[in-house]
Amino acid sequence: MFMILIMRNIQLTILLLTCVLCMSNSSCSKDSVEGMSTSDFGIPFELSPDESVILPKNKKEVMISLVSLKDSRCPADVQCIWAGNAGIKIRISSGTGLVDSTELCLGQCDTKFKTADTAILRLRDLNYSVVLKSIDPYPGKGNAENKKAILLVKKL
Repeated sequence: MFMILIMRNIQLTILLLTCVLCMSNSSCSKDSVEGMSTSDFGIPFELSPDESVILPKNKKEVMISLVSLKDSRCPADVQCIWAGNAGIKIRISSGTGLVDSTELCLGQCDTKFKTADTAILRLRDLNYSVVLKSIDPYPGKGNAENKKAILLVKKL
């Protein structure tokens, strides 16, 4: 009899701990999604490396993430032989788990890989035009540690 009471207490403790862990886990993931920036199609927005934005604000159709940012443009007030370039890698994903990615570039970009400032990304039957408007601040004009890409996304 005593052993049965101990087993029931252990089972109830495990059940309680499982419920607490599930509730805390769901609240953490909910907070991280709600904490993300949102924007609308056709409106430029900023992204720093490892940040994401959800589009559009009301429907949460897709999420754009800035995977990496590289800037090797010639600094302001310096004469360079080569103007250089700045590029980013982005990822677009849908709530259904579909993912596409591309690289975008400003300046003297590598035509071998056909990197440009505009790309068309496709998720299932929907196409999205993504334009890299700028990367700020320009080298030599501001804090290089706070680089941000200005993007414009349109639903086609």
